[in-house]
Amino acid sequence: MQPIPLFPIIAAYCNGLLVRLCNIYCHYLMVSWTCLMVSQISALVWCFALKHRTIGLVTSGRIISNYVYFSGGIFSIISPALTFWACYNTGISRSIQMEYVEKNYPEYFQKFKNLQNFSIYEIDGWFVIVLFISSFGMFFSGFTFTFTTIDMRKMLRGLKLKVSGKSYKRYEMAVRSLLAQFAASSLCLAPPFALMLLAVGKFEKGQSKFSF
Repeated sequence: MQPIPLFPIIAAYCNGLLVRLCNIYCHYLMVSWTCLMVSQISALVWCFALKHRTIGLVTSGRIISNYVYFSGGIFSIISPALTFWACYNTGISRSIQMEYVEKNYPEYFQKFKNLQNFSIYEIDGWFVIVLFISSFGMFFSGFTFTFTTIDMRKMLRGLKLKVSGKSYKRYEMAVRSLLAQFAASSLCLAPPFALMLLAVGKFEKGQSKFSF
């Protein structure tokens, strides 16, 4: 599935196997895609925290309290569900979508009428909630990633003196693997988040700067 933005309106249509074969509504695909990405980021953040704890126990370094880890685990489970709930409620019916285009963007009405599968979003309360959740999630994930990475790097230097070379390489490769996965996931999330901000800010030329 590939979501494609439709500037200057906050809208998108989806292209891919699920659309061609099953004709699944674009909004449902967008919600599913967003939740899958949030679930992946949440799982990676939790993995970073667990790896930080494991290395901390071996090196007798900084160990975060069990309460923080427990809260983080709960957050990792709740955040995808909360995202699904908020994103799902941003959807509006096809008739209301066409009325919105006809009223606010009459020059694009015929083009949208010819599209088979698309979804338009208004800046309402639910959209603001999604934007808030996205911003908070990016800040929280970035902070956790930065803190645990810097601290694990410090602890890895001390770990060299306490474990065999083979064990040290295993710990180091695990950290590098997590870093690579987090970087890849962040790159997938950054373009749609930037597009959403540009759409909200009414930057009609934004699509030429951020495309995916």
